[in-house]
Amino acid sequence: MENKQESRIVILDRLSKKYGKHFEVDNFEELIRLCNTITVIMVVRLAMIEYERQGNVSMYSKSDVIKLINKFNDEVTIGGKSELKDKYIGSLTYPELQQKWIEENV
Repeated sequence: MENKQESRIVILDRLSKKYGKHFEVDNFEELIRLCNTITVIMVVRLAMIEYERQGNVSMYSKSDVIKLINKFNDEVTIGGKSELKDKYIGSLTYPELQQKWIEENV
């Protein structure tokens, strides 16, 4: 979960700058104003593919999530000690504690 997914507009701006460099485009709005329709459509489609690809990379299978949650439960319950539990006790709910642990251990 370390890989943060870029927002759609960030991807559009990045790709617009890349494919609109001949027109000195800095963002998607400029690309729309300065480039032809085919270029705009191409950039939008590439951005959609990139956004979906990033989402797929950051997703875990159901079995991976279950394994991570089981590992978390083992760590928290065995011996009653966990650095994470000690660190966040009282400030996080159990599901939030699980999420934090998964983020730190993936």
